[in-house]
Amino acid sequence: MIFTRLTKIFHPVLLAIFPFMFFLAQNPTELKVSDIFAPLGLTISATAVILLLMRILCKSTVKAAIMTSFCLLLFWSYGYIYDALVGVFVWNIEIGRARYLLSEYVVVFLAGTAFIFFTRRPLKALQQFLNMVALVLVLTSAITVVPHVFNDNGQPANLPPTAEVSPDKLAAAKPDIYYIILDGYANFHTLQNLFNYDNSAFLSYLHGKGFYLVDKSTSNFAFTQLSLASSLNMEYLNYLADEPASQDKDFEPTTQLIENNKVWQFLRSQGYKYITFRSIWGATSSNPYADVQLQGGKFNELTMLIVNSSLLRVGLLYPPIHSYILGDYRERILYTFDQLGNMPEFNKIVGPKFVFAHILSPHPPFIFGPNGENVAGTAFRLKPEDIGGWGPDIKQRYADQVTFLNKKVEVTVNQILAKSKTPPIIIIQSDHGSWSTAGEDTANNHLYSERMRNFNALYLPNGGDSHLYDTMTPVNSFRVIFNTYFGTNLPLLEDRNYFSDSVSANKTRYKFIDVTDIVGDWDASW
Repeated sequence: MIFTRLTKIFHPVLLAIFPFMFFLAQNPTELKVSDIFAPLGLTISATAVILLLMRILCKSTVKAAIMTSFCLLLFWSYGYIYDALVGVFVWNIEIGRARYLLSEYVVVFLAGTAFIFFTRRPLKALQQFLNMVALVLVLTSAITVVPHVFNDNGQPANLPPTAEVSPDKLAAAKPDIYYIILDGYANFHTLQNLFNYDNSAFLSYLHGKGFYLVDKSTSNFAFTQLSLASSLNMEYLNYLADEPASQDKDFEPTTQLIENNKVWQFLRSQGYKYITFRSIWGATSSNPYADVQLQGGKFNELTMLIVNSSLLRVGLLYPPIHSYILGDYRERILYTFDQLGNMPEFNKIVGPKFVFAHILSPHPPFIFGPNGENVAGTAFRLKPEDIGGWGPDIKQRYADQVTFLNKKVEVTVNQILAKSKTPPIIIIQSDHGSWSTAGEDTANNHLYSERMRNFNALYLPNGGDSHLYDTMTPVNSFRVIFNTYFGTNLPLLEDRNYFSDSVSANKTRYKFIDVTDIVGDWDASW
């Protein structure tokens, strides 16, 4: 009898599933379906336990289910309510502060559970309403999520085929190739003009080591998905605007392009092994095509979403928990640098290596002081727009993080060069510039310039840098390298910059704006 009733009361299970479906729908390129399995299983198990306990307490299956759904609603809504109430004052009291919001939550919880427990009113209508709402919520998210599942076959759907790249000659001694992405690292001019930061000492170090510094470097696209997919495939991606997936604002094509990219396909044909580092960000969090995947830290981006959205966010007020979570993020970045420095001695594979490391820094969160120390009061957030307008304090945190990264890069470069038997090829590049002006909704020439002006330094031994130039964009990086060291004849593409909206409520990720003339006007005032 109880089982029969439970089959008619399915809203608690659906409401346990919905947050994860929502996360997948809202973050299609940051998360993979496999990411949710463990936490979803844990959540459903916890929901079942709460439901059974409530059934014993209430002696009513209907009341037990409503209480369980009520608890789920409170648990998963906390982070959103907290964000909505920040800065809201009632009688000169900021009701969004955690101390007040928690008290309000306790009152709502006690009042709600008391009403459900003691009421003698029939709750069948409420039960049916909750069933319908929960079903609609899950189905709405499923409409977005399901296509990702069936399209995740490891090959780009309806994308142009891989270009034929046939080398005329092979390099006698194949160098290891390092492609290191420092996410959101600003151009020298941006740091100087917007952050009042002098980066000349770091640039002098790189120059002294033999790096070619692309002084007027710009990114081809405005955000990571498109930028990495473009540079790793040596092509512009404007054709994606005509793909059916783009109509759904889908990032699945770019994820596939990043994973099974043309740079790696060519290098594989030359006998290279592929080594990647698992980042916290979806498209570079794992790669089924890599021969070796290395990872520091334990958490991923889903962890951050769960903590920020739910009542678990309260734990961030407890310094040890806050420090532990951010410490895990720090550990991942430090591990990547340490392993990069030891990569010439990596003995798990034989032969030349293509090493790809996407380091999510100096991109927020700002977790490193100028000497690598912990930073007090760091928000546990990744997206720059979540921080709001960058005032002097936030800009200083960004600059401090740049200072520490510079030190880590110097140590890493010294180790790679000293330990490599054959002089390596090293590209240190950012996928885009900084983002101190939040949100593309207010896009203007200043934002275009800040966002598109990136960092780009290349170590091409034995005179390889003679083919580089001061306005080269990432789309041409590997074209130059393959022509120089592998005897290919890939034409260089025109260096252009395309801005598009990746974060506003009305995202138009594949509606590209050509901002080449704006970004290339280096004499324009800030």
